[in-house]
Amino acid sequence: MAADGPSCESAASGRLDFVSDYHSMNDILAAGFRLFCKYFGVILALVLTIGLPCQLLASYVTYAVFQKQFVPAWQTSALLELVFGSVITGGILHALFVDKMGRRARFTECFSEGVRNWLPLCWTHFLVSCLITMASVLFFVPIGTWQMRIIFLLPALILGIRLSLSLTVVMTEGEWGTAALRRSVRLTADKTWQILGLCLFVYLPVQVVGFIGIGMLQTNPEWDTWGMTAGLNTVLRLVSCIIPVCFFCLYEKVIAEDRPDV
Repeated sequence: MAADGPSCESAASGRLDFVSDYHSMNDILAAGFRLFCKYFGVILALVLTIGLPCQLLASYVTYAVFQKQFVPAWQTSALLELVFGSVITGGILHALFVDKMGRRARFTECFSEGVRNWLPLCWTHFLVSCLITMASVLFFVPIGTWQMRIIFLLPALILGIRLSLSLTVVMTEGEWGTAALRRSVRLTADKTWQILGLCLFVYLPVQVVGFIGIGMLQTNPEWDTWGMTAGLNTVLRLVSCIIPVCFFCLYEKVIAEDRPDV
């Protein structure tokens, strides 16, 4: 009977860890939605100032130049997001960072800080995108079954989890490039389930709504215009801003756990 003691203790500990992670994720989501609502005006202004022109340009190029071909259209959108989306993310993260210091940041300050940190944000974002793309390259190789190809995505998923705080590190700690990537890897060492939970409850719904919206446009020819597409993508970009907000809350929780006396 004594031999059952450690295994029972391990099982109980595992259940406690899972419950703790579940409640921790709920706290992060609650804090994220609260901050998103608090700074909705700043986020909306950033999206309308930077995101809307980018979406208009991307949609026009998709329809008028590439004739709705998926690959070049996706490449154009990804490039614009890399170059200009980083400013939006940086501005949002600056507002949240300033909020933690007891001050409310205005739109002009957030915009200028996003622009000022453009190079560190863009380069770090580029490195993360390249690493995740290289980790998922086997998925696009026509070998094996679909089940096997999905398994090939696991390295990219793990890498995405470990690098998910990279941009937050850029704006809060001033580290960028490979230094920000290493810092993110260390911060997320034991946060896998919490990050997966955030992706499930925040990132995935945004993507599903986006697919449904694009599908509705394509099934209604009168709506399938570059202007309507740009408007829909701008709304989705606004909603997706909840993602960096929630990951900032995760970052704050990790830092608090590392330095409980602060």
